[in-house]
Amino acid sequence: MNFSSVTPTPAIHLQVPLIIHVMYGILSNIAIIGNLLVLIVSIHSRSVIKGPLHTLIFCLAIMDMMTGIVAFITPGFAFAYDTFPYPNGTAGLLYCRLIDSEYFFFSFGFVSIYIVLLISLERWCAIAKPWRYQIVFSVKNCRITVLIIVVLQLSLTLENTLNMNHKSGNIPPCIWGSIFADALARNVFFIVMETIRLFIPVCIIVLCYLDIARRLLSRAKIGHTENTIKAAARRRATVMAFSASIMLIICWLPNELYFTLYQFKVIDLDEILHKTFKILIIFNSSINPFVYASTNELYRNGLFKLFAYSRWRCYSSSKA
Repeated sequence: MNFSSVTPTPAIHLQVPLIIHVMYGILSNIAIIGNLLVLIVSIHSRSVIKGPLHTLIFCLAIMDMMTGIVAFITPGFAFAYDTFPYPNGTAGLLYCRLIDSEYFFFSFGFVSIYIVLLISLERWCAIAKPWRYQIVFSVKNCRITVLIIVVLQLSLTLENTLNMNHKSGNIPPCIWGSIFADALARNVFFIVMETIRLFIPVCIIVLCYLDIARRLLSRAKIGHTENTIKAAARRRATVMAFSASIMLIICWLPNELYFTLYQFKVIDLDEILHKTFKILIIFNSSINPFVYASTNELYRNGLFKLFAYSRWRCYSSSKA
């Protein structure tokens, strides 16, 4: 979990360098456009979303696109706190509690983490338990599981909405105040939620790929043979899933570890460094479409066809 600002935050936010806001803006737009293209390719090439893995990739692309949208409209990210057009009245209160509190930003992010966990388990089951794969990881089961994850994660992050209030006339008008008066209770709640939403899934993801690597190396040593085309397709899918998982771990751990140290008063909070670590989270959402295209020909060919079709439409329109 990440309480984005444990104390009221006026002046220090105004000193964030312009380059950080620019990076937030660029990466947010890349996340929106890139993942939208993945969704279009998936819908256009129906074979892409027939299997469980690509169904999960489709869901992950939705979450990554939503993360980009929310990041773009969150004060202090793409736009400075003092220049952001805050709404007033009830709309202002809702905005502070849902957007400025980073409730949606981290809720969508934690949903993405669990979808990547599902992808890792799907790959592990495909290699370690192929006889149970079709039963456990049907497309229907994947969709239901993702829906449950979304509901649970939106519920588990609700305390962020209670921590934020709106005060007209303030710049910024969104004021942070923890619902926990006791530091011990706050720290216990924090570490429990952080463990559930980040550390446990990351550990399971790592264990999945370590076991996958062990099994594949073992098969290679004993000269295990299987259908070449099927093995190549499985290898491409596993490489894509592994690449997405590694990027998630690299991009999420710095911010979460840094804020954990701050939460327990091991270090002081450096606002600029904290914002920089959050850039990595948006970078993760923006880089995933490139990961899919570079590691799997289904998405790569789909994007090429989409761009070729767009060029043909533009050419036809100009000729007309």
